[in-house]
Amino acid sequence: MITRPEWLLLALAAALSVLIAAEWLLPGAMPPSAPRFTTAAATGTANGSSAATSQWTDAILARPIFSASRRPDDEPGTVTQAAPPRLSAIIITATGRLAVFAPDGQKPQSRTEGGEIDGYRLQRIAPDRVELIGPFGRLSLRPQFHAAS
Repeated sequence: MITRPEWLLLALAAALSVLIAAEWLLPGAMPPSAPRFTTAAATGTANGSSAATSQWTDAILARPIFSASRRPDDEPGTVTQAAPPRLSAIIITATGRLAVFAPDGQKPQSRTEGGEIDGYRLQRIAPDRVELIGPFGRLSLRPQFHAAS
């Protein structure tokens, strides 16, 4: 024997089934704001892509998608900021402070406050960071023990 709550659940399930069927089967039941998908034949484009889409695809695939260094190509005539050399160590003793830089493919180089490296002037050496001034403003670097990839 079916109890009253079970009858209510069955009636609700039947009503929802009728509503879903009406949404699927009746023409014009889809709201006008719903996305409409078209095929290449309907849009008149070859292979389903326009010239703009082709350009976008070329730009997207120009570089590795999941790379941390993924950046778009520079526009002609723009000035690219030169990356500072990697700070590999900070040495602070009673007699002075040194910052050790490890440029790619070169021997490590140490500099004191006021020294220069790759166009940057070393302004301040703190226990946890180094402050540089270069052609693009101030930079604050923390030691990196391996080259960033």
